Amino acid sequence: MFPDATGGLRRHALALAAVLTAAGPLGGCGFERYRPEPIDTVAPAQIFREHTLDSAELHAFLAASGSPIAGGSHPWGLTDLVLAALYFHPDMRVAQAQWRLARAAQITAAARPNPTLTLPWEHHGDVGADQDGPWSIGLALDFVFERRAKRAARREQAAAGTEVAAYALQETAWQLRSRVRAALVQLARADEDRIQADRRLAATGEGVALLERRAQLGEASGFEVSAMRLELQQARLDAQAVEAKQTLARIELGRTIGLHPDALRDVQLDVVAPPALPGDTVPDLPTLQDQALTGRPDVLGALRDYAAREAALHYEIERQYPDLNLSPGYLFDQGDHVWSLGAALVLPLLNRNEGPIAEAQARRALSAREFESRQFDVVAALHAAHAAYVAAAAAARAAEELAAQARAHGQLVTRQFELGFADRLDVVRARIEILGAERAAGAAQYARQDAYGRLEQVVGRPLDGSAFIVPQIAAFALP
Repeated sequence: MFPDATGGLRRHALALAAVLTAAGPLGGCGFERYRPEPIDTVAPAQIFREHTLDSAELHAFLAASGSPIAGGSHPWGLTDLVLAALYFHPDMRVAQAQWRLARAAQITAAARPNPTLTLPWEHHGDVGADQDGPWSIGLALDFVFERRAKRAARREQAAAGTEVAAYALQETAWQLRSRVRAALVQLARADEDRIQADRRLAATGEGVALLERRAQLGEASGFEVSAMRLELQQARLDAQAVEAKQTLARIELGRTIGLHPDALRDVQLDVVAPPALPGDTVPDLPTLQDQALTGRPDVLGALRDYAAREAALHYEIERQYPDLNLSPGYLFDQGDHVWSLGAALVLPLLNRNEGPIAEAQARRALSAREFESRQFDVVAALHAAHAAYVAAAAAARAAEELAAQARAHGQLVTRQFELGFADRLDVVRARIEILGAERAAGAAQYARQDAYGRLEQVVGRPLDGSAFIVPQIAAFALP
């Protein structure tokens, strides 16, 4: 390889080769290998169709989350459906991937600069008789000694970014919980409306039959019969509309969970009644405001985002001061052993990192303004949701009072019928009136449920005192 080199040069070349061989990673050991993962545009749709509540992987996740339904045959209630949404819904996989990206950024922030290896080779055309050969061979290393405060600021910024991603994961989970609850309430309302529509249809049909018999006897006019028939037709249309509403509500619940529309067709759901409310008391607004401003995941995430901007500013300020580069080297120069030690610093003469510092200061100020804006939005939304709940609760109480009056009137008519002071048609009409009042009261109660859910969503935690703890889904394998 070196025809003019002497044995001394060969020995130095062999020694240099030994140094390179000892540096194992330079030979490829310990390095990641590229593995392509092209996106399959067909598989996700197939996987989506295979998502069911009978999935063994889902039940393993439920068991790990402490759900009693795992492996059992109990009806699926709010808690279990929320856990299924956390497992199946693609929004959770996106949030999980963002959290893992932030975790990977911490590895980057903690990394130390690698040294640089330089191998000077020279061939001399004019070689003296006392020289060992025409070749010069050497070895030089360049070590970057990064300042500790600079690296600490960078790691602090990455750690705060991971916390922001973790709060975003919790916020996604909470939003899914709110959406599942709203869909479950809508399904319960559709089921209740179906029962009420069937009862109204039966009562109206009985009223038509009674009026037709009276008309045959000359005791009722054709106008009364036509009016009751129109009411019967409307009851039939309402029953058909409610049936479609039931189907759509079940599909919407499945979509909110991340399931195929057919996945909930034969599943037993705990939706006989809407989720219970904690009494009839209106939650205290100052307490709710304190809970929202100190416990909402998005608010806490915005606070950690400010901490990340603060750390980024610290990092840019530390970059004003140069790192130290030390470059020890050795050169075998035609029989002469040359040792060297170089040092290098970037001189802050033309700029002192003013631009990046100014940008970091502006980003920190922007983060502060965004945090204040978020707090304002939370307070405004909370007051609106609280007022809506107060109004919905008052409307529900009024509707229930009207339903109670209709039931009292129905009992009076029934008593009059038993005493002979009213006929069968009066009883049927009173029953229809009761069903209408009860339907209105039920709608008001479900409207109260919706208002309660929106208030709960704004606060960012369950208002019944129960805890909403996001399971360790960040590390759990999702489909």
